[in-house]
Amino acid sequence: MKPSNLVEKGWATMGYSRMSNCNSEVLAAVYGPFESRNSQKSDYSKCIVEVVISDMHSSKEFEQTEKVLSEFFASVVDIEKYPYMTIVVNYQIFSKDMTIVSTLINAGYSAIIQANLELKCRIVAKDFVNEELKLTLAIVPFSDFILLSLCEGPMDFEYYQQCVKSLENEKQIII
Repeated sequence: MKPSNLVEKGWATMGYSRMSNCNSEVLAAVYGPFESRNSQKSDYSKCIVEVVISDMHSSKEFEQTEKVLSEFFASVVDIEKYPYMTIVVNYQIFSKDMTIVSTLINAGYSAIIQANLELKCRIVAKDFVNEELKLTLAIVPFSDFILLSLCEGPMDFEYYQQCVKSLENEKQIII
């Protein structure tokens, strides 16, 4: 079946989510899957997940975050179910603080669920911030899988284990 036929059969969906966490507030919108227009990026065996972050205050600050989130959501969405397609996760940031990354993850995940896209796994994400460091974790609840771990600052392994255990016990976004 051609990819364009898949879209015509109702695969293209949209999902939205607005999320606040501390002083971070974002709106996430998910579009797709739709037929890839960029043949250089296209993959006949799976779809591409693109992330676009719009912030009224800065345009270059989130380039690396877009790449990380694109890879992250490609590991969460069952991309093999949508060959030669593209899914776009678009964010608008209204305000941000040190918890912006987990807010983006949780809002995007909620929008993906609302769009009824097939998932490989459920996730939960949280930022852990203190005077010395910032740690962003995203895990698969009720498993040993850590999907994302971003750390800014020195940290000992015991603190890391405490953060993972606390996130396992906190079921904030499990839908």
